Amino acid sequence: MEIEIPNSGLSKKIGAFPILFLLTRCFTVFCEQSILFFIPIYIYTITNKTATSGLSFIMEWLPSLILIPYAGVLLDKCKVKNSYFTIDFIRGIVVSLLFVFIYFKLNWLFVSSCSSILAIMSALSFVCQEKVLASKFSGNKFVKYQMLLQVFE
Repeated sequence: MEIEIPNSGLSKKIGAFPILFLLTRCFTVFCEQSILFFIPIYIYTITNKTATSGLSFIMEWLPSLILIPYAGVLLDKCKVKNSYFTIDFIRGIVVSLLFVFIYFKLNWLFVSSCSSILAIMSALSFVCQEKVLASKFSGNKFVKYQMLLQVFE
């Protein structure tokens, strides 16, 4: 696959792994961020209270903001492949639980707790992604793929 770099007159060939990694990452980030965006709106619709919606938003984002500085230390203790598998496995379980909680219209705290776990897994996933890029590519390739990933996201 060739990528045209704007204002440079260059086109670069990109291998199968980076394209698959970039597209998969773009898709999962889009889906996950959509879920995290709609959870406070859903909670507002079932409670009719903006305070509850705001509380769910805080429950969703505060743990991940606190965890991000420590995520690198946590992920350095595990292999990248195991980290990605574990994070994605947990995210799959949490999304399934969200579906069940929303389908059966359970208490908003269950839904908000799941979105909090999902946001934490998202933060860990972003740090794990940086680790993959740094370990797989070096020099100009690292910069190129990092730039492409930021554009996709």
